[in-house]
Amino acid sequence: MTESTAVESATLKYSRYVVFAVAVSLICLTVLAFFGVWNNDFINYDDNTYVFLNPDVIRGLDWQTVEWAFGHVNACHWVPLTWLSHALDCQLFNLNPAGHHATSLSLHMASVVLLFFVLRMMTGSVWRSALVAALFGIHPLRVESVAWVAERKDVLSGFFFMLTLLAYARFTRQPEAKVNDLQPADTGLHFPMSRYYWLALFCFACGLLSKPMLVTMPFVLLLLDYWPLQRIGLSTFNSQLSTVKQLLREKIPFFVLSGVVSVVTYLAQETQTSGVASAAAKIPLVPRLANAMHACVTYLWQTFWPVNLAAYYPARSFTLFSPVVLAVAAVLVVLTIVAVLVWRKRPHFTMGWFWYLGVLVPVSGIIQAGDMIQADRFTYLPSIGLFIMLVWPLGEFAATRLAAKIGLGAVGVAVLCILGVLTHRQVGLWKDTRTLFTHTANVTHNNHVALTFLADFELAEGRIAEATATVERILKFAPGYQRAEYLLATMLQMQGKMQEAIPHLERSTGPEVGIPAQARMVISLLDTGRFAEADAILDQLARIAPGNPDLALMKAASLRNQGRIADAIELFRSVTASQTPPLADNPVMNFEIGELYGYVGNSGKAGMFYAKAIEQYPQLVRALNNYAWLLATVPDDQLRDGARAVELAERSCGVVEWKQPIFMGTLAAAYAEAGRFEDAVKMAERARETARAQGNEPVAKRNEELLELYRQGKPYRETIK
Repeated sequence: MTESTAVESATLKYSRYVVFAVAVSLICLTVLAFFGVWNNDFINYDDNTYVFLNPDVIRGLDWQTVEWAFGHVNACHWVPLTWLSHALDCQLFNLNPAGHHATSLSLHMASVVLLFFVLRMMTGSVWRSALVAALFGIHPLRVESVAWVAERKDVLSGFFFMLTLLAYARFTRQPEAKVNDLQPADTGLHFPMSRYYWLALFCFACGLLSKPMLVTMPFVLLLLDYWPLQRIGLSTFNSQLSTVKQLLREKIPFFVLSGVVSVVTYLAQETQTSGVASAAAKIPLVPRLANAMHACVTYLWQTFWPVNLAAYYPARSFTLFSPVVLAVAAVLVVLTIVAVLVWRKRPHFTMGWFWYLGVLVPVSGIIQAGDMIQADRFTYLPSIGLFIMLVWPLGEFAATRLAAKIGLGAVGVAVLCILGVLTHRQVGLWKDTRTLFTHTANVTHNNHVALTFLADFELAEGRIAEATATVERILKFAPGYQRAEYLLATMLQMQGKMQEAIPHLERSTGPEVGIPAQARMVISLLDTGRFAEADAILDQLARIAPGNPDLALMKAASLRNQGRIADAIELFRSVTASQTPPLADNPVMNFEIGELYGYVGNSGKAGMFYAKAIEQYPQLVRALNNYAWLLATVPDDQLRDGARAVELAERSCGVVEWKQPIFMGTLAAAYAEAGRFEDAVKMAERARETARAQGNEPVAKRNEELLELYRQGKPYRETIK
């Protein structure tokens, strides 16, 4: 072995050790930044529809799930591989959030390491590739994609994106990838017969089946052909043109796959006309262009200053010639002009900028999806272009300057440390739904989605006054927002104000709350004696959801209230014969079903559902109150339990800080059932006075009536209608 050969071998061996060490360091850095994400809970914001309330996913991985995944469209997305990954997680981890979070983090870590390998293979630069991969891996803008289980489609498609790049980079090293010798007259469609080429195409197809956002991949591959692969000849115009033609022909299968998925996605939008597609249609093209430009520049700012990140950014309305839009347009135009002017001397800057713009197009807002004009997750893959156009020029500047190399190295380490800390804090904000949307409401202005989630929590805990104030605040800046109208109607019904709830339910007819709102409308109509209208709605709902037992129970209630007792009993028996079990993972739905059983007089079933809801969510105050009332007042001696009723009623009053007269009245009834009549009288008087102070005369009057019973030493018994 010659001396030069020995040196080359030692250098290669050293290089391999360095590459391995860098890869391990990237994994450790990513784990540290996202440390503890596996302790986070599911978020009740799409995680429910994607995972823990989706029976097709919970079932696990089988052929039935595969068939469902490839035939199902959700929110205008056809993402069968994402569905299957969720189902596999349920197979492995059941509904333990830690396993689902660990899978998402593992996919993200794999993408970080693959990005390093791809850039290093294409450019030969270890440290610049490592820095780009590290910036991509631990930037706070990545948290939404990694810490949100429902965004599995981001990290899964990103993983296949990196595999596609890796296979494509290997393909370009093969002899059949050479294109510079091609004659201009050759127009045949000769696709390369390289296994790496077809492997890249396969990985691309898998990425598209994970998230349609990858439709711009052919564009990315052409950018890589320009730099760093330098497959485009730049010596003469003719040679450049012939090379580009061949490279375009080479990408035809990729363009075909992109076209097919684009058509499928468009058709999915057209079929879901009541949801996302219809929302997009309401936004004209010019405002969409303005929003898209604003979002592009906002992401640039957040890349350098990643603070006040939110799970949901409210839509803003811009005109094309507003000062803000003109300013962001100027930024985009200037950067684009610079990228074009330096395309020969700084090809990495040009490639990085057009990577950012091109990959961002599907989620830029030009093609609108609902009212979401901005989201941290939209930057997952586009941000790589920004990091390339930032790191490579700085690396070139420092390459021949030792002081600059040391200084930039120190700055790079400091930046990574800061980003890691910010990312770790951001991960903590995703620990549960309440924390996430409390933060989101605090860092955004008039955020109706975040405030609605908070109102939901306030309502679930029985803090009706606070929930009402939150909803009324929403309706001031977002009048007619259907979810807020629905919540307000729910609170009115909880207070017995059935008639007052009707106008709000009439304004809650959108796809998000349409069926639940209609179901609550039936309850109000039945209570106010409008039986014909209630029956009409029930018949309509039955056509939408045939065989739904809850609707049948409501129909039985309607028949009973109309005096058709025999028909009601027959329908009720046919429905309850199925022995509907409590739902495994939805305390609110278990409460709702319990409420329906209570409404039709099946106290035993109602108690079963209330108990399950409390087991799943111990502070679900409405379930605590209803179950306590049932245990205290039900005529069936075998079901009554005064001691348990007192325990539940005291818990519910404690949760609402003894401010809700309805819950105090329940506690008074529980005391009476337990034989504590002196306490019952005092509590009923307190409930009466609190209700009067709040202007709630019906509740005050009801407690006044019950006082007479308690003073006589008699408990109250609920009369079955």
